[in-house]
Amino acid sequence: MKKIGVVLVSVLLLLVVATGCGKDPLVGRWENSDMESFYVFESNGEGMIGFFGIELEFEYEINEDSVTMTLVGEEAEEMAADGQNLTDIIVYEIKDDQLHIMGTVFTRAE
Repeated sequence: MKKIGVVLVSVLLLLVVATGCGKDPLVGRWENSDMESFYVFESNGEGMIGFFGIELEFEYEINEDSVTMTLVGEEAEEMAADGQNLTDIIVYEIKDDQLHIMGTVFTRAE
């Protein structure tokens, strides 16, 4: 009976590890060439947004159909000193390998 319990716990741990290994579909680089903008979401919860030659770093957390993004780095420190909000919650949708954010469509970059 003890052997069955050990095997069952091992199988459950394997399932937990296996389901956690899948890559989140948001991870990667997304571009919109018309607006000269991009998002990069790394698997470690860090990312970058770029628009019209400006690049800002952020940390993010995924919440079902939204992502909470907090700007970090030197630019963020300057923005905070000016009283600007550094955290935003953005609703997104991924369909047909396109990222839809606030009415703007981004395509996955290779």
